[in-house]
Amino acid sequence: MFSAYFNQIKLRDILLYLLVFIAILMPYYAYLVINGQLHAYLMYNWTINVDVLQHESSRGIKAILRMTSSYKDNPLLWIFWFLSLFLLDTPNQKRTGVVSLLLLSIFFAVQTPYGQYLMLVMPLIAIMAGYSIYIATNLFIKMRLYVLGVIVIICIFHPLNLYLKVIQASPISKQLKKIEYVLSITRPNDLIYDGGLNFNLFRNDVGLSRFSIGIIKALERFNDKSIYQYNVYGLIEEFKPKVISRYGLGNMKDYRIVNNYRKSDRYPDLFIRIN
Repeated sequence: MFSAYFNQIKLRDILLYLLVFIAILMPYYAYLVINGQLHAYLMYNWTINVDVLQHESSRGIKAILRMTSSYKDNPLLWIFWFLSLFLLDTPNQKRTGVVSLLLLSIFFAVQTPYGQYLMLVMPLIAIMAGYSIYIATNLFIKMRLYVLGVIVIICIFHPLNLYLKVIQASPISKQLKKIEYVLSITRPNDLIYDGGLNFNLFRNDVGLSRFSIGIIKALERFNDKSIYQYNVYGLIEEFKPKVISRYGLGNMKDYRIVNNYRKSDRYPDLFIRIN
């Protein structure tokens, strides 16, 4: 809209892009209506999530913590993005910089700033960081100052070394090891129960409507029996998953668990079926 206001793009083109965007989404919503799933879609993707936000607000300090965590994981990316803000000179570059700041502002403004919300701005940050590196490289080539080269090398390789250490100790590395472990003790057609969403991307889960079953209990407030009634113990008894996590299982002494599962010797939160 800003581009249209300054006559940098025609309003007709904006409307055309909007119509194409809507046209792409319409077949999916038509499918939901035809199959009678629109109510379930709105319930489990919108109503429950709105309720969760009303009961779990972490605006401000949580956003700072998420940003700090992202910086620790990608220090070079954030450093060069910040430098690029002072190097933008064309209208498109400046527009990109403004949009990146706007998306970061939205991240800080939302009621519950989950880490994945940064995915909206990360492509722009990566592009701008790349441009900053490009400018710095050209500057180094033109000036041919060896002292500057040494400084650049130190500034790059020291954070890079820290970055590699962060990667090795990051939760992602631990999660990948858990995934490898689960894959090693299961077959492709085995079922699992992954309450913490750590490894069910690679094996079929017995139930996916387990979110908000903890303190918030949004699913219990909105559980529509005409659509789906969630009973994790019943699912375990019916489908007999090969591996289960204890996340969301309040009673580990339930007969359907204690009689059929043993604790993993590598991960105390995982249980393996014994029969």
